[in-house]
Amino acid sequence: GFTVYQADNGKEAIEKWKKYKPDLLWMDMRMPVMDGYEATRAIRKETHDNESPTIIALTASAFEHERRKVINAGCNDFMSKPFHENDLFDKIAQHLGIEFVYEEEKEIPMDDTTTKLPKIMLNPSQISEETRALLIRAAESLSFNDVQRAVALVPEELDPLKKHINLLAQEFDFGAIIDLLSD
Repeated sequence: GFTVYQADNGKEAIEKWKKYKPDLLWMDMRMPVMDGYEATRAIRKETHDNESPTIIALTASAFEHERRKVINAGCNDFMSKPFHENDLFDKIAQHLGIEFVYEEEKEIPMDDTTTKLPKIMLNPSQISEETRALLIRAAESLSFNDVQRAVALVPEELDPLKKHINLLAQEFDFGAIIDLLSD
């Protein structure tokens, strides 16, 4: 398993890095207070090669010029958002030299009540445009806490939809949240 610490901005990321000395940092390049570029440069400035953590940039851009920009800032690699869970684990394995052992998936029989929720119960168009946009931004930022705050704004009468979005957030399936709300 992993111990995960979350920072809401670059300044807080530096403070948590100093306190916990993690082996790997996922650095969102667009954050308030201090962006990921500045935070990465500050961390690199304070470390020697043998104690320097792996820093992987998270960015909304998949363009080569963005890749060069984050590498020049001191990141070891980058991933564009949104991404799939498997890509995240592949990067961890690649940079930390670990191998994941996966349990074989077992097919779980489901009855009609679990597989066929009425479409009206999961209709995201019933959520206000403002709240949907907030939820999408929270999912794009890959922030469980931001998704939780945004889903709290969804009206109680849409409780099945709220629960579904919360479940996706707990599984860190931010791409599925974006897909659900973008349709």
